[in-house]
Amino acid sequence: MFKDLPHNTRLTLLLEPYSSVLACILTFYAALYMQANGLDARQIGLIATLAAVTGLFFQCVAAPVVNRLGRRQALLVTSLLCWSTPLLCWSLAKGFTLFLVAALFFSVSRITSLAWYCVITEDVDEHHKARVFGLIFIIGTIGGLGTLLAGPLIARFGLVESIRVLYGFAFVSMTLMFLFRHRVLTETAAGVELSRHHAALSLAESLRHHLQVVRENLADAEFRKLALTWVLFSFAGTMGFVLTLYYNNVLHLTAGQLSLLPPLGAIVGVVLYRLVVPRLNRLPDRFAIPLFLALMAGGQAILLITPTGHMFLVLLAAGLAAVGSYLGSVAINAALNNRMGALHKADAYSAVQLLAALVTIPAGWLAGSLFEIGPRLALAGTIGVLFMAALMHVLAPVAQGMARQLEPDVN
Repeated sequence: MFKDLPHNTRLTLLLEPYSSVLACILTFYAALYMQANGLDARQIGLIATLAAVTGLFFQCVAAPVVNRLGRRQALLVTSLLCWSTPLLCWSLAKGFTLFLVAALFFSVSRITSLAWYCVITEDVDEHHKARVFGLIFIIGTIGGLGTLLAGPLIARFGLVESIRVLYGFAFVSMTLMFLFRHRVLTETAAGVELSRHHAALSLAESLRHHLQVVRENLADAEFRKLALTWVLFSFAGTMGFVLTLYYNNVLHLTAGQLSLLPPLGAIVGVVLYRLVVPRLNRLPDRFAIPLFLALMAGGQAILLITPTGHMFLVLLAAGLAAVGSYLGSVAINAALNNRMGALHKADAYSAVQLLAALVTIPAGWLAGSLFEIGPRLALAGTIGVLFMAALMHVLAPVAQGMARQLEPDVN
């Protein structure tokens, strides 16, 4: 699976499970953990929204920071800030304030994710991009297998105490992994060149360089379409925390039943990586991306008609949504990455993430408020955003064609 991949890409992917397994467990149960500590859906949504606002600032400076420090150094420093610090806070949190502090520190992950993205993709050949993103999302979903262990643990010791201990364990183990990863990684070719270039520039000049690169990328209509698709996909993902609440509060799934869903996603990811991802390049993006988004929305829509406790329909819905989510993520990310220049990935990806951060600011508050009005309304909102993304991707080429026809003939 890792054959012919560059040194940094291979090592980063091999080390990722050491953090992704714990991260998947803890993010899956995060909303229920906060609810069990006395927070209601509006407070959970408010924390998500305030963290998104803070993340907006860090996204604005992400590219200059990563370009100046270099990918390797930026990855270490910000990983300690956005993971180690909030993990410690989460392990101690018993009310709104400390959960908010943890979420604000976690928003530094805007910089971390950019540095990680550059480390793992910059030295990769274009025809390997879908394969790399396929592996990234497989490793992320395989982390869901850890919930099989978390389910019995929660059933034995209770949700709050079990998750609190896991947060403390994650603080220690992930911090050690970050330090080891920093030691074995090397700087990417683009990182060496850009850090040398930006060392001679002031911060203001680095920001101007970043804006110039962003303008050049946004002049590309295909890049704009893919960026907007990713923004809507991210908006739906930010609203997605209500899914766990929906499973628990509406469908009344037990902790043991909930623990089956992430492993299902992992199995789906492995099967799709072996059977579909190698052939993904044969299907044009204009067909593949809206199809996968519609599958994800359709899977979630099944939950709207699923009777309480009907596990077969829950697994069918979760499996279909996992297919759409996995293939949609791979297709959109690979297409976007291939539209960026070799030295422009930090700037271009940061711009896309900034746009996503701006648009998704109200997503957490919106989802939480809709859930308070009616859980099915919140789920329908997420489904609607996914269908909007699919429809936009289909209609964008049509609109571009009509615009070209209306342009005056200068000849």
